[in-house]
Amino acid sequence: TWRSSLNTGTETGVSLGSQQGGDYGLQGALDEVYLYDTALNSYSIEVLYGSVTEAPTASPAPTSHWFEGSGLLAYYPFDKGNATDALGANDGSAHRGYEISTHLRVVDGKDGGDAARLASAGDYVTLPHALTDGAITGDNARTICLWAQIDTWREDDVLFQYGSSGTDADGRTTSPFSLA
Repeated sequence: TWRSSLNTGTETGVSLGSQQGGDYGLQGALDEVYLYDTALNSYSIEVLYGSVTEAPTASPAPTSHWFEGSGLLAYYPFDKGNATDALGANDGSAHRGYEISTHLRVVDGKDGGDAARLASAGDYVTLPHALTDGAITGDNARTICLWAQIDTWREDDVLFQYGSSGTDADGRTTSPFSLA
């Protein structure tokens, strides 16, 4: 049996649509990314999911009500392909073909607005280290919600990843946290 300790320390930020460094890029689109420092219950997730409706009855995405008061750290609507945090504190970086860009390509998202298009190798988003600095590290509660359109799924693809591989103070192997 192989055991690994979860290593979500501050040395790496959250990577959306790829493993750290842009490896194994997802082919598809991402939209409506929410990061919380709490574990949302099923009712809260249902309310969150229901607040973003499909076109043509699109309602504006939540910005300053229940969602902010319940541990919301960052929210990325990907308007015009930008990796801007709608709360203002944790803007991300868009990468197109491994180069930092002001924005990603866009496609229609779940709410009828823009979604970030991840179409080629090196298309991904990195979020700042501040998001993994204390609030969502180690065994702390967290919720990461997002909408994804997956065109092609390969064995090593991930929706998001943060943390790193290594060895902890007790000599145990550590692993990053990812959703694949």
